[in-house]
Amino acid sequence: RLNDSELAESAQIEAASMLDPWSEGELRELMRDRGTVGKAATIDRALVGYLVYCLSPLYVEIAAVGVLPDCRGCGIGTAMMAQLLSRLTARRSLAICDVDANALNAQRFLGKVGFVASEVVRSRGAEWYRFTFRRGWPLPGEE
Repeated sequence: RLNDSELAESAQIEAASMLDPWSEGELRELMRDRGTVGKAATIDRALVGYLVYCLSPLYVEIAAVGVLPDCRGCGIGTAMMAQLLSRLTARRSLAICDVDANALNAQRFLGKVGFVASEVVRSRGAEWYRFTFRRGWPLPGEE
């Protein structure tokens, strides 16, 4: 789980990275759910990235993922996603992530780590694309 300072830092990265960012309060509320997991990526004890996902019986929903702007392109996000995706099971075999239709960098990142745009979702007054990854598909770095 993300600790209090990691949650605050994750919210700062989120605000600097996303078109429609989660606030610190929203991230804290999300983390209160027992099925929500938060992971931190650190370099020399400094938070450089985070991943928040929600577990359901049949799939994993990625709620938020981000990397400090200065650390992008170094493989941090890819490594976090590869670790999560490698843990998919026969029962929980699907990962999903909804991305704002205007968030091209996020869409490119998800494509890079093996996700495929699967449908259009209309939510919060906006159009989002749902990206999916299924167990058995090549993991990042395995192509």
